[in-house]
Amino acid sequence: MNKEASYREKAKRDRQRLQKANLNDELVMAEISSTREEKQTFEKKLDYPLIRLLAAFFIMVPIVALSVYYLVPMLAEQSSTSAEKEDFETVGISNNNNNGSSQEVAAVPDDKEDQEKENEAEEAKLKEQEEAERKKQEEEERKKQEEAEKKAKEEAAQKEKEKAEKKAREEAEQKEKALAEQKAKEEEEKKQATKVVQHTVQSQETMYRIAMNYYKSPDGIAKIKAANNLPSEEIYVGQVLKIPLD
Repeated sequence: MNKEASYREKAKRDRQRLQKANLNDELVMAEISSTREEKQTFEKKLDYPLIRLLAAFFIMVPIVALSVYYLVPMLAEQSSTSAEKEDFETVGISNNNNNGSSQEVAAVPDDKEDQEKENEAEEAKLKEQEEAERKKQEEEERKKQEEAEKKAKEEAAQKEKEKAEKKAREEAEQKEKALAEQKAKEEEEKKQATKVVQHTVQSQETMYRIAMNYYKSPDGIAKIKAANNLPSEEIYVGQVLKIPLD
């Protein structure tokens, strides 16, 4: 029983859905048909020349009105400006002849000439500004170059100074080294040099006794003879002998 009721309810909903769909399709078709009829009616109306002319007239009227509204004030302003420019300027020129009469000459201002003068003045001003800017740049470049040259000279002078100081240090070191070597050599020579003692021969002294006194050996006789260039061992009282000591 429940199944049968549910089937019936479902069938009822399906029928309602189909009815709605058919109704929507009918409405869409009616709208399409109405649009087509309106379009055909408008096209038929446009087929007549008088209707076309009236339509164009009504379209152009507001456009022309707006153009006149905006253009008339502009034209009036331009005409007043041109009228002011075309006014005559009266210049009095006195004659220096005998009659003393004066004449008035009407001169028309030359707008073109004034404009040319203004342009020339503007160009001259621009040229002056460019010239001033160029001179400023040249001055800056010159200053930069001078600073660079000055810096290079200072660096070169500093390098020369350092080089001279280094050379002076090396020379001083070499001199000190040479002095130290000379001193060491002299000390070494002094150490290696034989010490010589002056001995005056006394009474009853013989070469043998002097040799034994200084060398503790008779071998000293030969050293004393060689140091004093003596051919023999004979000596006399008061004779000064050189005694070489090791």
